[in-house]
Amino acid sequence: MKKLKFLNLSNSKELRSLDLGLTPNLERLNLEDCKKLVALVVHGGCLKTLVYLNLSYCDSLKSLSFIEQFESLEVLDIGGLNLKEIPDYIITGHSRNTLLELNLSWNMIEEVPLSIGNLHKLVSLNLYNCSNLKSLPGSICSLQHLRTLNLSYTVTKELPEDLGQLECLEELDLTCTNVKHLPGSICILKHLNTLILWGCKYLEKLPEDVGQLESLGILDLRSCSNLREIPNSICKLEKLPEELGNLKCLQLLDVRDTGITHLPQSICSMKGLTIQRFELKDQVLDDDFFQLCFKYDSEKCRIQGFQHLRTIDLGRCVIEEVPEALGQLECLEELHLNCTNVKHLPDTICMLKHLKKLFLISCLYLEKLPDDVGQLESLEEIYLLRCYNIRDILNNICTLKHLKMLVLEGCGSIEELPEAVGQLECLEELHLSYADVKHLPGSICMLKHLKKLVLRLCVLLEKLPDDVGQLESLEVLALPRCYSIRDIPSSVCKLKKLKMLNLYHCFFLEKLPEDVGQLESLEGLYLLRCYNITEIPNSIFMLKHLKRLDLEGCRRLEKLPDELGEIENLQMLVIWNTGISHLPRSISLLNGLKIYGFTLHTNSAASLLVNH
Repeated sequence: MKKLKFLNLSNSKELRSLDLGLTPNLERLNLEDCKKLVALVVHGGCLKTLVYLNLSYCDSLKSLSFIEQFESLEVLDIGGLNLKEIPDYIITGHSRNTLLELNLSWNMIEEVPLSIGNLHKLVSLNLYNCSNLKSLPGSICSLQHLRTLNLSYTVTKELPEDLGQLECLEELDLTCTNVKHLPGSICILKHLNTLILWGCKYLEKLPEDVGQLESLGILDLRSCSNLREIPNSICKLEKLPEELGNLKCLQLLDVRDTGITHLPQSICSMKGLTIQRFELKDQVLDDDFFQLCFKYDSEKCRIQGFQHLRTIDLGRCVIEEVPEALGQLECLEELHLNCTNVKHLPDTICMLKHLKKLFLISCLYLEKLPDDVGQLESLEEIYLLRCYNIRDILNNICTLKHLKMLVLEGCGSIEELPEAVGQLECLEELHLSYADVKHLPGSICMLKHLKKLVLRLCVLLEKLPDDVGQLESLEVLALPRCYSIRDIPSSVCKLKKLKMLNLYHCFFLEKLPEDVGQLESLEGLYLLRCYNITEIPNSIFMLKHLKRLDLEGCRRLEKLPDELGEIENLQMLVIWNTGISHLPRSISLLNGLKIYGFTLHTNSAASLLVNH
């Protein structure tokens, strides 16, 4: 095995020792989660070319001293070994200082040795969940090539004052640490893109010059419950500093679980910014907030700032009106109004030419959409869930030429889909739930790009259109709990791309089309609790890609097709609570099949189930 370069023995539960003298030219060795591994035998002079070694969660290893022999090692993962200290030879043993990535996560170490500074080429240092680690040595600041430093879920209280010397640092993760403040030198990290301070409950303020982080793209301040200044405000965090607008590259501002209700005007120049304002609970956003976010100049008829916002999420904010000025946000791509008290959307929303996604979930008071909603020429996705008071929505929606996703659940009393639904020529997914429709319009068969048709709990639906087989792109057809469905049109067998057919709880369904075997791409057939099904068409053996056949609760079904064993990819057969008393002999051909719900009655039946 002298030519072997890659060896992966991860999750080898019974591996106890390994002699690497047989593979002297290995370059990559993965032994992750080999729980019983006690020793690696490394002969002198071998494994000179090893660059990757993963020993994570090999917590039975008695010694790691062999590591110092791997002089070319670039990536070392020794996470989850319950180490109380980092052995010197892991660092000092690399005379060439080749190590690029070092993972020490999930260990019990209390300190990082001063010698860490000798790993001059180190790019990534992961100390995640080293729950006893309280601080870092100042020598870490000499790692001039370090890009990623993960200290999350440690008990680190302070960072070295010279942290700013890590001139290549791009990501600093301090999630749920005990830091009270950040060193001022952090502000000179010109390449820092991600600063995660989520759950730093002792953090009281940010450095005064945080605005100098010119490359900062993500700033996460969630659940910093003791934060008082960012950086100039006092007493209680009520607003962000005006200087925040200097962070020209900021893409995400996440201030969930803080007391922030106002945004500085300087933020208006921040192109591409996404603001997340979740979980405001009972807090009322007053007029001042809207004057700040959507300040309207009556003479120029345009918003002062925020023109570059792409995402607005006002989910769970206690607002009753959306300002007319919203229509001036010409770059807006996503609008989230979930769980708000709005009764209607302003007509100006139809001016949002770049809006792609509209989320209206649990808007309990929403009564209608604007009449001209069809003018949203870029709209691709609409989510209308549990908007119980909304009426007359579908005719307007059907003019959206680029709509790809339409999700309607519990929206008023939808009794029928209009013929115009066939005009949604780009539609790829249609989800309709808790509706009182009795039939679908024939025009739905014109949706050539439709991939998913999900009709859940449409209890009055009696049938599908006869030409449903014209949906040439359909991959998923799901009719769960459509209790009134009695038969499936034979044209469904023309759906050459169909991968899943879900008829769960179609109580009155009596049979499947005889030619169901023509569904050449079908992978899953679900007939759970189809109580009136009495037989499975013999053509089912033609479903060469079928992986799961679920017949649970088909009480009147007494036998399976004799040629079932020819479904060569079948992996799971569920026959709980059926009338099936024996299995076809051909099933013995399926070596990997798992059968659920079959009770053995005879020795011959037992012989069929060996290895299943």
